[in-house]
Amino acid sequence: MFCGVKTNKQKCSRVEVNQLRSLTEAEYKILLRAFDYEVTQELKKKTLQGQKRLRIQKQESKNSSLYGSKKKLSFMLEYMKNNMNQVLIGRMYEISQPKVSQWFKYLLPLLEASLVKLGYCPMYGSDYEHKDEQTGYLAGDVMDRILPRKVCYKAQKEDSSGKHHRHTEKNFGLCDSNGYIHFMSDSYTGSTHDKTIFDELNIETNHTSLLLDLGFLGVDENIITPFKKPKNRELSITKKQLDKAISSLRVIIENAFSGIKRLKMIKKSELDAIEKGL
Repeated sequence: MFCGVKTNKQKCSRVEVNQLRSLTEAEYKILLRAFDYEVTQELKKKTLQGQKRLRIQKQESKNSSLYGSKKKLSFMLEYMKNNMNQVLIGRMYEISQPKVSQWFKYLLPLLEASLVKLGYCPMYGSDYEHKDEQTGYLAGDVMDRILPRKVCYKAQKEDSSGKHHRHTEKNFGLCDSNGYIHFMSDSYTGSTHDKTIFDELNIETNHTSLLLDLGFLGVDENIITPFKKPKNRELSITKKQLDKAISSLRVIIENAFSGIKRLKMIKKSELDAIEKGL
């Protein structure tokens, strides 16, 4: 068994399987239960081509190219985590490249619906109101996603990030002290400044402290940012200690973003599809 696929190769260890899926065994089981329900209900009503069935299908055919919800979920997680070539993932699961494309388009909305039902999907858009009074604090930052270089020179300039010296798109995110992402903004071009993005968003923290970095200096109240080092001068020992404390709390947002970027398929087309609810 090669991560859910029958092959003559050596079996994957549990650690290797977790690395390929980017989930622990416990997380995988929780998601599988919700995903199994969504897949079962969808297969009863619609075919793989998205056409409505004339009769409700009581049970999935054993001749299915991806039989069983467990195999389908493993397929989606491994494909998204590793951003494989469709021919390669097809060889792993013994299906053709067109079938890989069909299954991915069919299962992606079901995977999102499963995450929404479990309460693991953040809010998207430009408006967010934080209602959880038990949250100690929120941490926010901008996540850069690397894009292929475009042909149009004007588009290149818009996507160009002076900070990373690459062509990127940006999204502002908010997470709590547990690393749960509550909000993810719409996409902005790489040349847009972090503070400009924040100013265009309508975020209400309702007196919950929001920790940001120096790129957001000058924003409204209830925002905590580090002290900026004065020109040709040094910060006091107290301010340095406060900056260190703020950084130690803010690191949770960086860890949360790294969790997103483990899915190597995260790019413009896939994120746009999620934002539009497709």
